[in-house]
Amino acid sequence: MDKITFWNNMRGLQEYIIENTDVLKKEVEFSTGDKLYVDPTFDQRNWTNRICKVISTPVKHDSPIDIGDEVLVIDTVLFTHVGKNMAHKKSQFLMDEEKGWYRIPRNLIVMYRKKGDEWKCYGQNLLVEPIPEKMETDSGLIIVDVDYKKEQREKNTKKQHGKVVFINNDLEDLGVEIGDVIVYKDQVDYRFKLDGEVFFHLENVDVLGKVEKNLN
Repeated sequence: MDKITFWNNMRGLQEYIIENTDVLKKEVEFSTGDKLYVDPTFDQRNWTNRICKVISTPVKHDSPIDIGDEVLVIDTVLFTHVGKNMAHKKSQFLMDEEKGWYRIPRNLIVMYRKKGDEWKCYGQNLLVEPIPEKMETDSGLIIVDVDYKKEQREKNTKKQHGKVVFINNDLEDLGVEIGDVIVYKDQVDYRFKLDGEVFFHLENVDVLGKVEKNLN
């Protein structure tokens, strides 16, 4: 007869268990103190709180993330899917709705931070501040193109520039530093809002190179 081993605390073999009891923000507060109540299910990307607390780490645990740390996750992990006839289907990662517990694989974690520390990128992730394209006219006037999605569908041949704001260890080992300007694939436009700022979320495979400073 096969032997079955039970753990006293709930743990996944490869997954983290995270907690988020306030997934959707249902109100906006203005500087005047006035509040606007919204239905976040129609625009979950802008109204989802992506910051979660780690409840349990995987049995096969070899990462710097520990119980009690905060993690920033891919927002679709937390989405409630709205189908036909406005039927709501809970996230496939939700394991305990009352406790707000989700069970997710490590590749869906973008960043983490320990109590009192700064955010750090996890795995192959990084966040950049997009640099709008500059176009110079015949008169020498510089026009800033703020349409980030312009020409994105044209065979993805165009490149984008961005300033590195949050970095991972692998890129640091390659000589990339916070504040460096990198070139990345133009089709990348997955936006993250963190502490009121909007960044683009990339993975190492999206980075094409670093812009070297002119030493002349």
